[in-house]
Amino acid sequence: MIQRLACLSISDPAYLDGFLEAHGDLADVAAGFSSGGWGLGLWRAGEMLTRKTPVNASFDGLSVLRTSQARQCVLVADANAALRSSRATMQPLRFRDWVFGVTGTVADVDAFTERARRELAGFGKAGPTLPDLVMTTMMHALYRANVLDRRPLSTTAYHTAMTRGLERLREFAGGDDDVLSLAFVMHVEGSLLLGSAGRPLRVHRCSAPGRRSRRRPLWSATVVTDAGDGGEVFEWSGLEIDSHGETRPFQIV
Repeated sequence: MIQRLACLSISDPAYLDGFLEAHGDLADVAAGFSSGGWGLGLWRAGEMLTRKTPVNASFDGLSVLRTSQARQCVLVADANAALRSSRATMQPLRFRDWVFGVTGTVADVDAFTERARRELAGFGKAGPTLPDLVMTTMMHALYRANVLDRRPLSTTAYHTAMTRGLERLREFAGGDDDVLSLAFVMHVEGSLLLGSAGRPLRVHRCSAPGRRSRRRPLWSATVVTDAGDGGEVFEWSGLEIDSHGETRPFQIV
């Protein structure tokens, strides 16, 4: 199974076309897929929206992204052909006003599923897939830290909650670092919160020179992906991207 994850934060969505013309390959998570599912999650007009669609050989995810005019967004693609018949299991997933995307796996999915369902019983309604259970684990950690619905974001509190969430994921998977190979992103209005647990993520920073002054770019963007080459690689750590595109790395494990 092939999965890909990316998130984008751009200084001005009016220049999304320019970004895609220059760096669209970074956001084209379904490139080369002939089947499976593709999804986009973003904030618009005060609410979190998702768009999910089956993928075929002629699918063009960048055209969908171009019309979104998103300042921040999450993109996930999965080559699993079974997803073509069920948008409910396509990513990104939603929990209240959060959007969640994850790629990767754990060493023993069946054992992880059994432990996670037992420990998370009574919190929300976890779906049937591994991504559903990973999301519910992280949302439960936010809930226990009393930050699931807190606005504006408390950076320290969220980082602490993410650390606890990854500890629970490790517990459910068997207790050792090598049982996890996951990367995920949690998106709420104004922030992208990313974590790498054994699956590396790459940070790409892009910009276009300003028309009057090269010191002030026309636009700037930060893209984080779990595939491809280049960029700044981070693993077994976290990253926050705020509404201005500023990045703050932090330790979560």
